[in-house]
Amino acid sequence: MKSPSPALRSRLFVAPLLLQFMLFVGVVCTHSLNSQKATAQDQIFLVSTRGIGTKCSSKAMQEGLRCEQLTRDTDGELRWHASHWNKITDDSTPTVIYVHGNRIPSGIDKPHGLQVYTTLCRSQATTPLRFIIWSWPSEQIRGQLKDYQVKAARTRPVGWQLAWAVDQLSAETPVGIVGYSYGARVATGTLHLLAGGSLNGLKLTQRRHPQRAPIPTVLIAAATNQSWLSPRGYHGRAGRMMDSLMLVNNRHDPAMKFYALGIGQRGARALGYEGIAARSLTKINGKFRSYDATKGVGRDHSLHKYLAAVPQIAMLKQQVASQQVVSNTASATYKQSPRS
Repeated sequence: MKSPSPALRSRLFVAPLLLQFMLFVGVVCTHSLNSQKATAQDQIFLVSTRGIGTKCSSKAMQEGLRCEQLTRDTDGELRWHASHWNKITDDSTPTVIYVHGNRIPSGIDKPHGLQVYTTLCRSQATTPLRFIIWSWPSEQIRGQLKDYQVKAARTRPVGWQLAWAVDQLSAETPVGIVGYSYGARVATGTLHLLAGGSLNGLKLTQRRHPQRAPIPTVLIAAATNQSWLSPRGYHGRAGRMMDSLMLVNNRHDPAMKFYALGIGQRGARALGYEGIAARSLTKINGKFRSYDATKGVGRDHSLHKYLAAVPQIAMLKQQVASQQVVSNTASATYKQSPRS
């Protein structure tokens, strides 16, 4: 692949960041207002591992997770308040977890995640939803290429941390996952671990709920290697934990087009560039959908453009809400309602 010019390289790494940052700040109020209709029955949380860093132990997670919940004050205004992880694990409310990408600083993670929540609210499903913004240490560090390569490596322990958290949820809790950019890389690593895989020695050795239903998964502009979801790939077991998979791809997205340059792996191709053929995937349990957002998004890596270009992402809420628990003495499994 021909290397981009210095000018294009600058656009690749700087322009999308600045555009996103200004967008996030400018739409905070809009997202809060849009969310008000649903927050009466829904639960919205931010769960942050920023204070934990890359530590991968139950002790570090139990002591270091920071949780906040968006609730309505007595004056009717929606505000974020400190919460506790136990509040999330106490019941089996259908749960969607959103994992953001790189260069999302603390404080921006909330409005960023609420963009996805607002999209899910377009679904016709009326079941109460718990929406979790999974916030990980992705602040930009000095050096454009170094930043991308360090964060690519960091997604491995972040994937373990999220797998640990999902394992803490009751087995009766229907779960869906949305991963954007490097967040998709985290998500597939998480699913791989939940299916019993390992990531360079990282495993979930002590499981709280080893029997868990497969998880509906949405990967938007996935900054993960295309080959990793193949049966013998680095995240090869992820498909076993997918109830369904939706890919949103873009051949003109600079972050996808020059993915190999960003992570420093010559010849690597991003999953979010053009997706992957179903025959190359580990067999998943449900439907596999792939959407080409090239025309709708173009030469951009902004989350809001992807959400606008592919409104079918809202189907995830219906998929999670439709999961019906079937309990027996051995384990908890799920029976899916018929899908069109």
